[in-house]
Parts: sequence; C-alpha cells; structure tokens
Amino acid sequence: MSSGKQCQLTPSGRAKLETALKAIFGCEPSHNKVYEWARERWSMGRQTITDVRNGKSVNITTLENLFYLVKQGLNEKSQGNRSLAEFAKNFILTDKDYDSVSGAKPKRNCQKNFTLNEGKPLEIALDTLDYKAQNDSFDNYIKKRQIISFLIHGTCNYGQLWLTNRLVRQHFEYAYVAEKLVRIDLPPYSPNREIYIDTVWTLLAKRFSLGSNVSVKACIDIAFEYWLQGTLIFCIRNFDALYPEERNQLLDQFWIPLVEKSKKHLSEDIESCLILFLVDNTGIVPVDPFNCMPDDHCTVLPMLTKFGKHPDDILKNWVRTNRNLLNCPEPYQLSPLVQYIWNKSNEGIPEYVFKEICEICKPNSSWLKIKNGFKL
Repeated sequence: MSSGKQCQLTPSGRAKLETALKAIFGCEPSHNKVYEWARERWSMGRQTITDVRNGKSVNITTLENLFYLVKQGLNEKSQGNRSLAEFAKNFILTDKDYDSVSGAKPKRNCQKNFTLNEGKPLEIALDTLDYKAQNDSFDNYIKKRQIISFLIHGTCNYGQLWLTNRLVRQHFEYAYVAEKLVRIDLPPYSPNREIYIDTVWTLLAKRFSLGSNVSVKACIDIAFEYWLQGTLIFCIRNFDALYPEERNQLLDQFWIPLVEKSKKHLSEDIESCLILFLVDNTGIVPVDPFNCMPDDHCTVLPMLTKFGKHPDDILKNWVRTNRNLLNCPEPYQLSPLVQYIWNKSNEGIPEYVFKEICEICKPNSSWLKIKNGFKL
C-alpha cells in the first residue's frame, strides 16, 4: 500500500492528464463523463475525479490508480496509431506531476515504466474484472445512506472477500489505509462444526481490547465512540458458519442497537459512515429474511456468479485491455490465452480465474499473496 499522504497535481501534471483524457474522448470531457468511464474500471467517486482535475488534494494512491486507468484507456485507443501508442507508453505518474500537501513528497516505488511491481498494477487491473452488478448496487446504496449493512454471498471460490476488500478500497480509501476496520474471523463453514454467537462476542471484545467477560452493550458503546471519530467498517468473515438460529442475534443484539444509537447523532457535521459486511462464503445463508429488513439493518447484494457463461462474455475484453500485463502483446495470441484461462478456471469461477492470471504473470504475482493481504 502506498503512503496515505495527500497530494495534488501540479499545473504540468494536470495538463498532462487533460491531454490524455482528450486523446481518449476526442474532446475535453466533463467530470461526469470521466467519472462514468472510470467507475466501470475502478469505481472512483465523482467528487474524487473532480478534485483531481481541479488540482485539489487526494491520496497518492488515488493519483496512481487514475493515471494507470488513463494509461489503459490510451492503450485501447492507440491501436494503429503509432504516435498515440508512444504517448501511452510514456504516460506514467512522475514526481514532477504532483506536490505533497504536507511538503515532503511521499516515497513512491516507481520505475521508468509501470511494471508488475509487487503485484500492484496487476491488482488494479484485477479490480476491473466484472462484479459490475454488485458494485453498481453498492454504489447506489452508499450514495443514499451513511449507515448500512450488506450481505455478500455466493458459492465457494466466487471471490466474496476479494469483492468486500475491493469495495472498501475503492469507496472508502482512507478507512482502508488508516485501518478503521473491525474484522471478525469465524472458522470456515463445516457441516460437522457449529459456531455459536458467543464466539462472535468473544472475538468482538478482543478486537476492541476489552476483557473476556464484557457485555455486548460495552462493544456497542466503544464501536459508537470509534464511529464518532471517523468511518468505521465491520466485516464478519464466514458468516455462513454461524449456527443458523443465531445469525439474527448478531443483528438484533449488536448491529441494530448500534445503528439506532448512531442514527440519533447523524447531522451535517458528521460525515462518517458505519458499514457492516456479512460474508457468506458458501451461499447457504437464506436471503429472504434479509430482504425483508430495512437497508441499514441489512441489504443483500446480487449473488456472485461466474465471469459470464462464455469466455467472450467478460474475460476476453479484460484480457484484450490488459494483454501487456499478461505478456500477450500480439492480437492473434488473445483467443488461445482467453480459452486457456477459461478452461483452467472451470469455466470462469472467479478465484480460479484470478489464480490463473497470477500464474501467467509469475514471478511478479501470487494470488495467495494477494489474498493474504486482504485487510477485511
């Protein structure tokens, strides 16, 4: 993760970005047009796009991500255009393009050209691979609510934790970098093992550095105090492993009281968000009870699916856009590579797709290393 310091584009950096955007869109695009384009690839916020283009301060990681996305857009537009291809090749964020708001420039591990440096550009590219239905639904809800809970569900290896971390990284970058996160790790689901709600209370108390014999109310009180200081995000991993009759107790005894207490203090002065992710890694949690709840109590995101029903549906376009990352520069190589990934991933199972892509990009990437780096 890059430094969390705030930076702003210099006049020359802004001119460089605007020149690239004009090359992509054929004119000087509106903020909204750039936002819609970027959202499909990375889900940057509308205000973030506006702030970058107006020279206001943003996180250095945001600048890196936007410049990388623009570089991808230039590559897509440069087919058969040698001069634009050369411009795209040299389009990278350099130290001359931005100033640190605090004075000293953050240290950036940047080479002359973007490479698979510790897997980061690959992770940015992977973030553009599908989950559009879930992302659009999430985006629509958080535009309307500061306090909300989500059930993320699908069968095994469909990328539930990848999506959870991706959503938080993209929409709540500061909270992710500053680790304003509360992660509760339940053991993976097993038909031969029952996990009860007391396990959740114990792990929650431990996360808040409370004693072992504390009340749920004490956890609510300290969570509330954390939220008053800034956005707070909870994630219950392997929610499906919790004993079915006790799943609702997590909401009834902890989340809903916390929601109601926090809602009483919402005002124009408090912009902090309070979010809970319930992660079902097997798809066994019934969704009907959650669909009947208010949004802030629990909202069900669309169920995770394979990356299309055919390799040409989603995967082919992603491989075409990111072919240089996959050491596949020639167009005639695309179809065989797409078919290879499709076959090896059991026809588009998301985590198997990620694993195969990382295998192709070795030694610069590892799907296991990426997964181990999840903060939620």
